[in-house]
Amino acid sequence: MARSPDLLPMLISLLLLGIEVGILAFFIIFMVQNIGTFRRFWKRGLVIGAVLALLGLPATIFMGSCLDLSKIPGLERLPPEMHTVLLIVMAVAALAVTVLMVPLRLVYFHVAAAEWERVKPQAMPLLGGTGPAPWKAIGLGALLGLGISAISLILFAALHVQESADIKRFSAMFPGLADPKSLGSALLLGLMVAQMGAIEELIFRGGMLGVLLRLSGQRRWAVAGSVVAVSLLWALLHWQNTDAPLFKVGQIFVIGLILAQLIRKTCLEATIAAHASLNFSAVMAAYFFRGV
Repeated sequence: MARSPDLLPMLISLLLLGIEVGILAFFIIFMVQNIGTFRRFWKRGLVIGAVLALLGLPATIFMGSCLDLSKIPGLERLPPEMHTVLLIVMAVAALAVTVLMVPLRLVYFHVAAAEWERVKPQAMPLLGGTGPAPWKAIGLGALLGLGISAISLILFAALHVQESADIKRFSAMFPGLADPKSLGSALLLGLMVAQMGAIEELIFRGGMLGVLLRLSGQRRWAVAGSVVAVSLLWALLHWQNTDAPLFKVGQIFVIGLILAQLIRKTCLEATIAAHASLNFSAVMAAYFFRGV
């Protein structure tokens, strides 16, 4: 008798999907509300969206080269002559998605820039073009990210926290991806996760926190609630990353609180530097300490 799928994982997956759809709806709503400032931000946002896409493109190509179609459920019996055709179709689809992501990132940027302009005008000096590049804050953010990464890796090793079954199944489709054998491939993957960190900062500490802080009227408890809500939402989206989901959510939640405080005290560029260095260093640690 076939075993029915567990209900809890399905419900969690549906919940996470609902959160992602809700985030997209959130940005569309506040994009429309801030449409009056669109003319001032769209060019800069388009450039930033294109740069982020280009940063992730080499790693996307590398992932495609690592793909093993025989590891994908349902494609095990695919004739070898069809592999090339399917890979070409998937490559075209990946390129199309990369291009389509540019205007979406423009939306993220516009909402973040418009909302933080009202809350804290100097929150995006470099990205928003409102002031000189905050190199000191960016450097401190990068160092903070490295520190968080080191502490997280030590805790994960001490508690024997590993990737979740879902992540392992995904990694199995890309031999060499989870444990890159060459420094070049590790750098490509590191670059990809670094730009993913930048995008998450535009979404969570940028647009979402900016909107909630503006709506809070800077009232103390409303500000605290906004920080907690955004950090918790961000943390929940990492639920399926490890075999210890509650620990992972707790870890990401604490990091979210730290990054929220960082943007309130400095700027979004600092949180992007922190998140990017955290992600990049985690990939490089997997390369240099693999097998340890």
